[in-house]
Amino acid sequence: MSVRDKVRVLRCDCARVLEVEGVETPAPFLIPERLSVAVENVPEVRELVKELEELARPYSVRLTPDDLPSPWTDPAEALSDGSITVYRLESIPDAREFAEVVSKIRRSGSVRAVTVRDPEWIPLLFYLGFDLFDAALCLRLTLEDQLLLDDFSTETVETEDREELLRENWTQLQFCLLRLREAIREGTLRELVESVAARHPRIAEVLRVCDRERAVARYVNLNRNTQIACATDLSFDRPEVTEWLRRVRRYEPPDWVEAVVLLPCSARKPYSRSPTHRRIMRITWNFPVDEIMITSPLGAVPRALERTFPAAHYDVRVTGEWSREEIERSAALIEKIVGDLPIVCHAADGYRKVGKELEERGYDVVYTCRPDGNPASRGALEELRRTLEDLTKGEPGDLREHVPRAVSRFQFGVDVLENVDYRFDGQRVLIDGERAFSVPPTSGLLTLSQLGAELCVSSRVPPIHAEEGTKAEMVDVPEDVLPGFHWPVDLGDEIRPCRVIARPEDVPPDTTVIETR
Repeated sequence: MSVRDKVRVLRCDCARVLEVEGVETPAPFLIPERLSVAVENVPEVRELVKELEELARPYSVRLTPDDLPSPWTDPAEALSDGSITVYRLESIPDAREFAEVVSKIRRSGSVRAVTVRDPEWIPLLFYLGFDLFDAALCLRLTLEDQLLLDDFSTETVETEDREELLRENWTQLQFCLLRLREAIREGTLRELVESVAARHPRIAEVLRVCDRERAVARYVNLNRNTQIACATDLSFDRPEVTEWLRRVRRYEPPDWVEAVVLLPCSARKPYSRSPTHRRIMRITWNFPVDEIMITSPLGAVPRALERTFPAAHYDVRVTGEWSREEIERSAALIEKIVGDLPIVCHAADGYRKVGKELEERGYDVVYTCRPDGNPASRGALEELRRTLEDLTKGEPGDLREHVPRAVSRFQFGVDVLENVDYRFDGQRVLIDGERAFSVPPTSGLLTLSQLGAELCVSSRVPPIHAEEGTKAEMVDVPEDVLPGFHWPVDLGDEIRPCRVIARPEDVPPDTTVIETR
């Protein structure tokens, strides 16, 4: 039985969790034949090799040359046939080249094993899609009198008992990989990767370039209910953020909107639960205006999308200082969303810099809050009311009714409710009394009923094609579909709703990648 027949997908995101031969990844792998060759002329090390093989046997994936398409594969060379490939990364190449390598590797559908010299690279490599890590790292560290620490760094130790040091290094490797498994379950893997990168400039460079090149963005799961901490500069382009930036540009204000009000973000999410936002909304919802929150690193969050991930689930370090890049990101997004609509900026402090940038781009921005003022103060709210009275003439619509249409564009790229008479009760979209979609508060995305799936297809949402089955090698998934999304699937004889477990190119061919409803 080949390795690929013993693989099960447990979770897919930027990183993925597999079960390989009963061992949950990330996990060590061992190729005993390679260890034997490596030490055949070093008799004093043979006992260490035997000890490592004994330690690793129950807890690692044991590979032989027969399992591999070739003994070793350089990252720049052709990929494997969908079973398993071992990559030798003794040194990381140019960051941009490595980002291209990661993009290719993620499309290989194989189990990815890697050997590295520095254990501090393990969190990043797991995050980027590698599954198995060479247990021989413990042997190398032991021979160099290095002890692996809990944070993936090492320290030099003085010892005369290398067998004991080897056992400690093996225990520490197991603990470090356990930390990664727990982090992905808790939704904190990215934060762990950033904490290691913060002390290692080369790792930080590779992470930053992989983010900007969107090396793993197509595998990010936005159907989540976990908090993300944007605590460092490395968070600015993390995949959840770049995918948000790509999709939020699809947003269009309702037809009845006559102006857009820019507001500061809040620590409480969704923003409408904030006392400040509640006071402001008592004013704005009496006028035909839309609301957009200025924030970083997401740039801008329309009110109708405030319950989606990651808008409702991020925590950012607040310094009061806005970088040029942050200002331009917010202004560019607002410009794309607003179009020719008038802009009212009801914000103080650094948020006003975004308004000034919009003025540089040709907008006449009206300010209703003093630079050092409080947007929720009586004076500021009264100024906002007077401004909106002068600026707008029509009747306000119900911005809450716009939520499912906004989410549809965000999720599917198409407004499937554009010409549909529907009712939205906050959690369900009803058409003639029948549920078409649900909007669970955990993710803010649309889940589909049978009616919803058929409506999506009739609205030209490209369906998933699974006429021959639901295994990865049988399924064609459109490029815009992310893991965790609910999507219509064409089964050949009928259209059904489904949930996407994983992108088919990212998992072994015989893995189930969609779950039909």
